[in-house]
Amino acid sequence: MKLRILFMGSGAIACQTLERLLAGYDEVVAVVTQPDRPKGRKLKVAACAVKMFAESRNVRILSPDAVLFSMGIMGTMFRILQVRIIPTTIQAS
Repeated sequence: MKLRILFMGSGAIACQTLERLLAGYDEVVAVVTQPDRPKGRKLKVAACAVKMFAESRNVRILSPDAVLFSMGIMGTMFRILQVRIIPTTIQAS
């Protein structure tokens, strides 16, 4: 069964991982990355490396507000860990 992957990353090193995922069997449905930010001396707004790479490969890009994004991801990851990974016997101890 093919996995449908939502990739999250922003740094240049994440492009290598994304490239391998795109070349593999599974489907990368979208890329979640940081919003465009001012860069350089003139503070021109520029996209991060992952966003530029995903655009070149015609992958859907999601760039939510940075603060809400961070809070939402941390809350979601905690719920996933709490419900699926941490056994209830450990939580009761």
